[in-house]
Amino acid sequence: MPWAVAALVLGAAVSGCAAEGAVFTRDDRVRIITPVNRSTVTLPVTVGWKVAPAAGIGSYLVVVDRSPQPPGETVAHFVGGLDECKGPQLESCLTDDYLAQRGIYRTTDPQLVLDVLPARSTASKSGERRHHVVIAPLDSRGRRVGEATWAVQFWLRGEG
Repeated sequence: MPWAVAALVLGAAVSGCAAEGAVFTRDDRVRIITPVNRSTVTLPVTVGWKVAPAAGIGSYLVVVDRSPQPPGETVAHFVGGLDECKGPQLESCLTDDYLAQRGIYRTTDPQLVLDVLPARSTASKSGERRHHVVIAPLDSRGRRVGEATWAVQFWLRGEG
């Protein structure tokens, strides 16, 4: 009978149940140093990261409380579907100020100071609200490069 169990386990292991084509690797090119993950902070929040010398990353997308755009896409991905950004209005929706109001930032510096954060609908008993920041590499044309992202989450004290 033990051989039957072994045969079932082996059959499941070699069947088509695997995530075909999925490659999971740790990307150590970027390490977020501030804020400390899961810490409690106050405004302004400085998000800082160190980059490996040979990382080959020239600019970054930093998004607050949202996911980055898919690989190969620019920040137009976030606003292209908005009525106010259709047609000739698209360019005005791609300004740094417009994007920052939506928690979307582009930078070449490995540090970003956030003076405001998006309002959140839920808070802890102490009134702190959880936020998360995701960093993704961009190419020279502003397109997201690959699947790599680096993230940190924190609680903001004294918010709302």
